[in-house]
Amino acid sequence: MPLPISFSNIVINRSYTRPQLADIWGLGGQQAIARGVFTPAKDKKIVLFVTHDKRDDSTPYDDHILGDVLYWEGEKGHANDYRIANAHASSDKVHLFYRVHHRDAFTYMGLLTLIEFKEKEDKPSEFQFFINQFSYSYDDELREVLTSSEQAISETKREVIVNARLGQDHFRRQLIRRWQSCSVTGVEKADVLLASHIKPWSLSSDGEKLDAYNGLLLTPALDRLFDKGFVTFKRNREIILSNQLASWEYQKMGIDASMKLRELPIRTGDYLEYHRDIIFKHI
Repeated sequence: MPLPISFSNIVINRSYTRPQLADIWGLGGQQAIARGVFTPAKDKKIVLFVTHDKRDDSTPYDDHILGDVLYWEGEKGHANDYRIANAHASSDKVHLFYRVHHRDAFTYMGLLTLIEFKEKEDKPSEFQFFINQFSYSYDDELREVLTSSEQAISETKREVIVNARLGQDHFRRQLIRRWQSCSVTGVEKADVLLASHIKPWSLSSDGEKLDAYNGLLLTPALDRLFDKGFVTFKRNREIILSNQLASWEYQKMGIDASMKLRELPIRTGDYLEYHRDIIFKHI
């Protein structure tokens, strides 16, 4: 009976060749891990071997890392699509070995958390994963959730909170990377800026929740007013103020009718149309 594959001697950000891993895991040769997906028998592990720049005679998968997200096309024959897509529910752990060029050794990147799965029939399915070593931001609240006993917080609730925080943390970093300062005022102090969903998190699909175009980087007053529907923006980038607050109330919060978005990508404009129609507090 084969022994479970151990990662106790595998170090994040260290590079390994397939023969080295086969030796560490006692596989008797690299044939078992020669493919892009390795699922050791009777083990709750899935190991991905991902190459960005592949050999010319290889299937031209579009696999790459952007920021803290792995964009990966599954196997041509879809053999492990459902197992990978349902890894969290099945308590499988998905591990990533990644290399930029096919002649390089693989770097162990740690565990992955699925963001999105798009099933395809006539071509490889599409996956997006968080690379967890980059995605966890251990602020006090998240650390408390992760270390709480089951008596204090249920496992299901723990998973929901952690996954939400992972997504929000990633979303904020994407907005900071994209806008670099407040989307309206240009304030650059990232510590005081908030990542505001245009289409609310609770009403968004998994893809929309993490789509940087579905967000604005705002100062606290603008964020609160935008979130509650007291302000929104036109297609020409100009601000719209709800008449449910008096002009002097906006002025007290430093908001005036001359404000406008610094820029407006088309996709962000589409989300703002939703915000104007559904969230904004009309007359």
